[in-house]
Amino acid sequence: AVAADDRSYDKGIFEAALDRMRRTVLKPSQDLERFARIASDAEQAYINNLREDADFDDAPDHYRDPITEAIMTDPVQLPSGKIMDRSCVTRILLDNAIDPFSRQPLSLDLIKECPDLKAEINLWKQQKLASRSHEPMNG
Repeated sequence: AVAADDRSYDKGIFEAALDRMRRTVLKPSQDLERFARIASDAEQAYINNLREDADFDDAPDHYRDPITEAIMTDPVQLPSGKIMDRSCVTRILLDNAIDPFSRQPLSLDLIKECPDLKAEINLWKQQKLASRSHEPMNG
């Protein structure tokens, strides 16, 4: 989850935290190793997300969240009719229970799932990945 949000992931923060824990001997070595694995996994997820963004940079606009411009993974419809990714709506509701488009009160029980759009996006992504896997390597 951290690696999926460009605002939250910073490799340097993980490295600094690990360095500080090692210097101050705050944790046993097995905990430090576990934290280092988490940091490595987060970095790999971040790299994979960057690759996916590049693979899908030509996505149709209606596949993208109107606020983050990320390709939606779980599209939902707001009472205002706007479609957004559920994760973005959830983040917005943590700060303010207002529809960002209509400025009307909003709660999760008022949003509607968009299973057809979700299936359409997933199919497009699968087709895109399949077609790219058959392209010759540039070298």
